[in-house]
Amino acid sequence: MVEELINSIKNAELKAENDIKDSVKQSRDIMREAEDKASDMRKAGAKYVQEQLKKANDEGKQLAEEEYSKVMFDTHKRCEEIEKIADTNSAKAIEFVARGLYNKYGSR
Repeated sequence: MVEELINSIKNAELKAENDIKDSVKQSRDIMREAEDKASDMRKAGAKYVQEQLKKANDEGKQLAEEEYSKVMFDTHKRCEEIEKIADTNSAKAIEFVARGLYNKYGSR
C-alpha cells in the first residue's frame, strides 16, 4: 500500500514534469508564432506605406505636370497677346516717327 502510494506520487510528479515541459514548449511555439506574425505585419505595413508614398508621389508629379502645362499655355497665350499689341504699337510708332521726320525734313 505504501509502495503504491509512493508509485502514485512518483507518477504524478512525472506527469507534472511532462505537463510543464509540454506547456513550456507550447508557450515557446506560441511566442515564435506571435513574433512571426508581428514580423509579417511590420513587413506588410512597411510595404503598404511605400506603396501609398509612391502613389502620392506619382499623383503629385501628375498634378505638377498638369499645372505646369496650364501655366505654359497661359503664358504662351499672353505672349501672343503682347506680341500683337507690340506689333500694333510699333506700326503706329513707325508711322508717327516717319510723319515727324517727313514734316521736319521732307518738305525741304
